[in-house]
Amino acid sequence: MNRNNYAFSKQIYKSIREDGSVRQIVSIDIKLKDSKLCFPTPFNAFLMEYQNRKTSTVALIAGIITQFLNYVFFEMYPPISTIQELTLQHGISFLSSISCRSEVKTQYAEYLTKFYFFCHKKDMAALDDIDFFVKCNSQQKEYIANIFVGKYEVIYKKSIDAIHEIDIVYLPMLFDTAKDIAPDIYLGLLLQFAGGLRASEIVSVEYGNIGFINDGGIFALKLKLEDKDLRPDLSTAFIAKVKRNRTQIVLPIFGDRLKEAYETHVKLYRRENVNAVFIDKNGNPMTVNTYWKRFNRVKKNFIKRLYECQDLEVQEYALFLECFRWSTHIGRGTFSNIVAENANNIGEIAIIRGDTNLSSSLPYLNDNRSVEKKVQNTFKQFYRGDCYGEDD
Repeated sequence: MNRNNYAFSKQIYKSIREDGSVRQIVSIDIKLKDSKLCFPTPFNAFLMEYQNRKTSTVALIAGIITQFLNYVFFEMYPPISTIQELTLQHGISFLSSISCRSEVKTQYAEYLTKFYFFCHKKDMAALDDIDFFVKCNSQQKEYIANIFVGKYEVIYKKSIDAIHEIDIVYLPMLFDTAKDIAPDIYLGLLLQFAGGLRASEIVSVEYGNIGFINDGGIFALKLKLEDKDLRPDLSTAFIAKVKRNRTQIVLPIFGDRLKEAYETHVKLYRRENVNAVFIDKNGNPMTVNTYWKRFNRVKKNFIKRLYECQDLEVQEYALFLECFRWSTHIGRGTFSNIVAENANNIGEIAIIRGDTNLSSSLPYLNDNRSVEKKVQNTFKQFYRGDCYGEDD
């Protein structure tokens, strides 16, 4: 077969089990160029060692190994013809060739070490000259020590610093921008900033997962977050899933915004044949990629509106947001920081963030849960209806 006609490719396949659940399989395949034909490779046995990990993790590993295989078989000179020709130097050359942050390159090296050990263990490559050392971490779990430490070139790639929270006084404008620019994810932003949900968790919510809390006129949501795949028709959708199955409270934010947003969302977007809360323009459950694209539109227009304000301080904040890297996860970051400012200890922070499983009997929004009350008061104190600093 002509080398120019094929390459290694990471593929994700889905199948429906008898119980209706979706099974996701990550595969390292040979893919014919200009064709949809793919053929599995023996390297999938390596991925089987991670079959109990989340699909997103397995996909990350498969992506690293696929990139490496394409390098040694097709990109480097001279290329290898069979995996039996693999040497330590091939890994060193590959790691030296990629341009990324040092911590990312270390991650590449660690998974590449595991792949080398797999090839050695399975006699797929003659790697007898490499000393593999089995060590134990602090949890006494065994791992193979990185065989590439200090051997590859480190190219320090300058990256744009990331920020993890938005000043709370500008949140109303962000929400208003979402309401105008991408109303189909307006409720999603409230769930992120007032409940700490991740984007993958937002798109996984179905109406059957939502409970309501009304404590003295205060409207909050209780969400049951579960691993699920609402788009089995798309191989790349719902890979990340829910970080941890749990019950998550979404607190009231800025008066009745949460209540109004939920009621409006139901009127505009609920479909009889679709239980997903967030749907795309075709009426299908929204994927996280679609959510990200919608969020980026909101982000762009939000910064534009900040620039258009007459207040110099607001314009400076627009410049600040434009100069740093941030994405949908900023909602969880902002929520977490507000919680941290009002919590008494790390246990309270973990519970309200959803970092531990919550008991179904845990009382919500009552006088015994002071953290929730304090967070609500924080939102009230900083509620500002527009960018000119006039309090509501």
